Amino acid sequence: GKGMRKDLINIYMYDIYQTANQLLLNTFNGNLYLKEFIITDKEFIIPYVYNGTVGRDINTASSSQQAAIAIAISMAILSKVLSSYGIVCFDEADAAFSPANREVFIDILTTQLNYIGIRQAFFITHHPEEYSGYPAGFLQFPGGKLKGHDDSKITV
Repeated sequence: GKGMRKDLINIYMYDIYQTANQLLLNTFNGNLYLKEFIITDKEFIIPYVYNGTVGRDINTASSSQQAAIAIAISMAILSKVLSSYGIVCFDEADAAFSPANREVFIDILTTQLNYIGIRQAFFITHHPEEYSGYPAGFLQFPGGKLKGHDDSKITV
């Protein structure tokens, strides 16, 4: 928590903060963004701003805001550690969204994936029908059918 280790963590986390913030700023037109992370030997706080209102830490944000921020931070971290394959997995990342906001979420997610260079992703979701129209295949359960973007079905 102190000295050179803390300085290296701060440098790494500042880079994560900048990338995540760029994703949020591009996606939400400046209405949702992060302030610099507060990292000490006693606490780790991620302040945010939503529509001009400052939140002390993301744990005070709404569940939808928390999901959007968590995905942006996760993608920022992924962009730093990806090597060759660029495949990411989302486990029910759309669960916090209402049906009306899920479509917006999917557009946001695909935009962010493209921004950081990820071209392949696995989505675990209860709403695979809402992902149709995107150039992707889906493994759907129950029934174990693989549906490709050309609507062909293959039993697996």
